[in-house]
Amino acid sequence: MAEKLIFSEAPRGKKTLKVLAVGNSFSGDATTFIKDMALADNVDLRVANAYIAGCYLGRHLDNATNGTFDYTLTYYTPEETLVFPAVSLEQCLTASDWDIITIQQASNCSGKYETMKTSATGLVEYIKSIRPNAEIRLHMTWAYSKYYSKIQTNDYLSQDDMFNRIVEAYNQFSKDFEAKIIPSGLAMQIARKHPLVGDDVHRDGAHCSELGRVLTGWVWFECLTGISALDSKFEPQKTKASYMENNIIIDDEVEAILRDAAHRAVEVYK
Repeated sequence: MAEKLIFSEAPRGKKTLKVLAVGNSFSGDATTFIKDMALADNVDLRVANAYIAGCYLGRHLDNATNGTFDYTLTYYTPEETLVFPAVSLEQCLTASDWDIITIQQASNCSGKYETMKTSATGLVEYIKSIRPNAEIRLHMTWAYSKYYSKIQTNDYLSQDDMFNRIVEAYNQFSKDFEAKIIPSGLAMQIARKHPLVGDDVHRDGAHCSELGRVLTGWVWFECLTGISALDSKFEPQKTKASYMENNIIIDDEVEAILRDAAHRAVEVYK
């Protein structure tokens, strides 16, 4: 058994919610602003991301079996952000008393349910063996930028085809595992259909820009807390990351588009 991570954390309150994402850079993108959002609305939401770049469900399962120390665990608490490099999945699961644990497929295979089910079954069984009372949720990832060549190299016809197949796969995923969906992928698709946003939700064709991180952060925040993205007190213009890599500012109009897209996506999956 791996040595348990030891760190100081504020005691749990009556409304504390602790969430662990067993994911990769996409869950990292979506949780970047969670701490700021929670602080803005004075809620005790603590979210951690167990990160391996590009990690597939199958690799997570292999790591569970082999006890590989491949993860970086980033834990956003109200007081501070804690980072633990080179830890195992077991250490991530035992680091705190998680209420919700999310899983997701690697982005390039997220529209291919045949790559998910077997590994997900084993991974969920492993998670439940350590955290039997935790709720499993599914983080729906997003389609790539329409200009990104890896859409075609991963056997999707277009951005819309990739998105539609992701929705189909995660809906089946949700049905088979009786697990709720955190619909980041739907929110990204809604937002980028607006001419003021488009593919500026990306920084490199696949991952989120700061704009995309705010958007998907609001999806997670509303799903987890029940506080609508429309009512969130978080103000992206006042954060140090309010300027994107392409120098677009998250102004009031763009912010309203992001809030609306996040809320509409969550409403679909309520």
